[in-house]
Amino acid sequence: MPVQELIAAARRALARPPRYHVELWYLFHDRVPEPDLAVRCPCCGSHRAHIVESRLLDRFLITASGAHKARSQVRDVERFDALAASAPTLRIQLQVPVWRDDEGMRPLDVLEDLETPIGMRGGGGCCGKTHWNSIVLTHRWLYRGAPEAEFAAIAPAAGARARR
Repeated sequence: MPVQELIAAARRALARPPRYHVELWYLFHDRVPEPDLAVRCPCCGSHRAHIVESRLLDRFLITASGAHKARSQVRDVERFDALAASAPTLRIQLQVPVWRDDEGMRPLDVLEDLETPIGMRGGGGCCGKTHWNSIVLTHRWLYRGAPEAEFAAIAPAAGARARR
């Protein structure tokens, strides 16, 4: 192959941003009635929780430039699958609690509602706010994000103590 053709082929390859195939999994978590210190949850390492169900929710194609599509939102599923087969696969597992609040609302209901604005809350320590907020932000970014979309999550450093 002549040098000019090699250079042209290299330029074409570099002009196409690499794609990533992302699988979004829900890991439904529940509390263990009687914790066993010898048994840990495989995803979070807790003695007090376990996975009651894991479900592949959706698949995405994401380019290095940030453009992405959900498989559930495309018309040409066969083309999506062909592109996904040629891209490296990343698996995102989101821990979703199975409890309901006093009004019957589940954490899953919050994730599935992509239209309602969500206000993140602060206060207290080690009760899961930062963890849950990161799950909601990841979920929403996959479905609603766009190139150059930005967000920030700020939390104390690991092991930091609250000042009183």
